[in-house]
Amino acid sequence: MHKKEENWKYDESKKFKDIKSENIKIRDVLPEDAERIQEIYSPYVSNTVISFEITVPGKSEMKKRIEKLLANAFPYIVAENETGTVVGYAYADKFGEREAYRYSFIVSIYLDMEVQSRGIGQKLYDELEKRMKKMGIVQVLSAITGKNEKSLKFHEKNGFTKIGHFPNVGYKMGEWHDIIWMNKTISSIEKVENRKK
Repeated sequence: MHKKEENWKYDESKKFKDIKSENIKIRDVLPEDAERIQEIYSPYVSNTVISFEITVPGKSEMKKRIEKLLANAFPYIVAENETGTVVGYAYADKFGEREAYRYSFIVSIYLDMEVQSRGIGQKLYDELEKRMKKMGIVQVLSAITGKNEKSLKFHEKNGFTKIGHFPNVGYKMGEWHDIIWMNKTISSIEKVENRKK
């Protein structure tokens, strides 16, 4: 049983009808953003197949996830509106644990359900890619549910190409779901090949 503090309840009063991307500020995540990030993420778990998680993670779990990425100095950013409310977030993590994967990252972007299709996801991705380039990351990957047409089109628009299609690998909400893997090369492969390792 979840602790009371970890029970998720969507605040219907949070509406962002007039939000504009030009008024959005991108900043580094803070551990104290965990509660708001959990609010944003929870509907994706409870009501969609965009996330393959089935049980909504609690605030303490979200904080642990944030702190883990920050401890590794990996990019984790949030989008704030003009009143300082976080309306979206994005992060990049290692594609795999083995050392040879160190130039390859996997990215995730989540927006408050009220602010989709406003250009905020693009602002988050642009900043995420800029930071990954500074880190020397070469390959960026994304795993997308097959029915998530908006995300597939978003990644295509940003230069990603489809590199894999895994049918019926996730079972959620009484149905089987495919995963589409997409990839983008953002830095020179040759520079890495000239290194010793």
